[in-house]
Amino acid sequence: MADTVLSVRDLSIEFDVGGIARPAVRDLSFDLSAGEVLGIVGESGSGKSTILFAIMRYLADNARVPNGSIRVGTQELLTLSRRELDHFRGNRIAMIFQDPTGALNPSMRVGDQIAEGILRHQTLTVAEARAKTMSWMARVQLETPKLTYAKFPHELSGGQRQRVMIALALAMEPDVLLMDEPTTALDAVVQAHILELVRTLAVEENLALVFVTHDLAAIAKVADRILVLYAGELMENGPANLVLNNPSHPYTQALLKAMPKLDWSEPALAIPGMISEAVDRFSACVFVDRCAQVKEKCRTTRPKLEPRRNGVVSRCHFQPFKPKLSARPPRVEISIPVKDSSSILQLNNVTLEYPLKGVGLSGFLPWEAKQFQAVRDVSFNVPANGALAIVGESGSGKSTIARAILGLMPVARGTLIFGGEDIAQFSRTRLREFRQMVQIAFQHPTSSLNPRKRILHQVARPVLLAGQTRDAGLQAAEEMLSAVGLNASFHDRMPASLSGGQLQRVAIARAFVSCPKLLILDEPTTALDVSVQAGILELLVELKLNTGCTFLLISHDLAVVRQIAQDILVLKGGVVCETGDIDQVFSNPQHEYTKTLLNAALQV
Repeated sequence: MADTVLSVRDLSIEFDVGGIARPAVRDLSFDLSAGEVLGIVGESGSGKSTILFAIMRYLADNARVPNGSIRVGTQELLTLSRRELDHFRGNRIAMIFQDPTGALNPSMRVGDQIAEGILRHQTLTVAEARAKTMSWMARVQLETPKLTYAKFPHELSGGQRQRVMIALALAMEPDVLLMDEPTTALDAVVQAHILELVRTLAVEENLALVFVTHDLAAIAKVADRILVLYAGELMENGPANLVLNNPSHPYTQALLKAMPKLDWSEPALAIPGMISEAVDRFSACVFVDRCAQVKEKCRTTRPKLEPRRNGVVSRCHFQPFKPKLSARPPRVEISIPVKDSSSILQLNNVTLEYPLKGVGLSGFLPWEAKQFQAVRDVSFNVPANGALAIVGESGSGKSTIARAILGLMPVARGTLIFGGEDIAQFSRTRLREFRQMVQIAFQHPTSSLNPRKRILHQVARPVLLAGQTRDAGLQAAEEMLSAVGLNASFHDRMPASLSGGQLQRVAIARAFVSCPKLLILDEPTTALDVSVQAGILELLVELKLNTGCTFLLISHDLAVVRQIAQDILVLKGGVVCETGDIDQVFSNPQHEYTKTLLNAALQV
């Protein structure tokens, strides 16, 4: 290919774990041209991010590249010295990391961080670097570049921080841009804007762009071509429209079935099992343990990559299994119990405020405190045994309402009624009882679990705090862990040894162990790959059927909401835009903002 910018040939990567070489990527080859966007998809543990880190030469000390080649133009990256590599990064190749908050320096103004990179890699004056920074901030659609230049990362929204990262990478004018999960945890509207920006810049700047994600809908929006990875091996490669609309490999088909649908035409179906390291990679298909269409040959012979049609190649002995995705089984009806007419929780004209304090006279004298209204005059009911979803963009007040319900922040005006009583008037004893009846599963289980405590004891803690004996508490925890699909082998493990999906199951088990009447789910599937997400959704529906618990679901993902909720509340800027039965709102939205959210929701 004459205009190939990035070429990867026969790349294998392995990690030394306890003296054993664990393969992460095996015999991967692909080319990328200028102006082309290559999407890499697959479950967690498939090797997606490992490939990007290998290209950037950011692999950990226990990593080894036994064979392979990575070239940008004619330059072999694997043989570059440290000094040559420092020059090459930024000038020829750049990377945007998954979490812009962690990638940006919290003590530096964002404009200075972009200008610093320009000055490091280009021969410009400070004034010229500043002007170029302003220009790129405008290019990535950051409003009022002069004001944004002087802000610190914590003063920007998630979408703004992601735009700063894009500007920082592109200001050095690289030939290749690598993006690792760049839209994770962004709301639908911001995600759509970022994806549109990425696609536009790839064309305008003639970039060779690698876009890694677990979100197949995001890939459909931006990618020209797709690589599907499983356990470090390439399963399918081809034009994006063909791979997504008529996949050849059973694994690609399974990933698409795991995606929740806005129209609720069928449930999201998790792929059974997990990626296994036990499969013999030399004498079997790596997908053999999870494939629904496995044959004896799959267990004895490793399939080769073979051409299928119109530029698609895939690694399977028996292609194609299904010509169209319409051959999926019919939707299994989820019979969530009909909600009671009574309400378990009522919010009446609730206003929630945060104090804002300015600082004057060199930081010694505080200005008069002002109040920021995060939520204004919000009223809604949560039907008993029902499932209400609260949706809206970041900063709309969703999580603030959850904090107020839990009694973690005061109510400026209005009332929160639970069981006929105002939560604000609860005595300390009554508040303790209330917190046993209302539980929350937080967005990030990693940060909500104690890294120094074993899983069984963390799940048992809510019932132990409620006064149960140690033996009774541990028995309840064991039963709950079993209910969420975690057997006895997980009881003595630490959080660091669990995957993202397993940690989310632990968080759900801890929330359910005290038999709550109301469970608040704050972004329960954010950053999970589609199969793990589908498994969590199946688990929540099953637990709801078995316990009759009422759900209050907070999410920016409308397709996830569609799988669980019966009613929906749309928030924008702390104000209710629309509320009602989810079928009616999705099929006939009345508010313009609801229409915007539905239009921005990505679907394959």
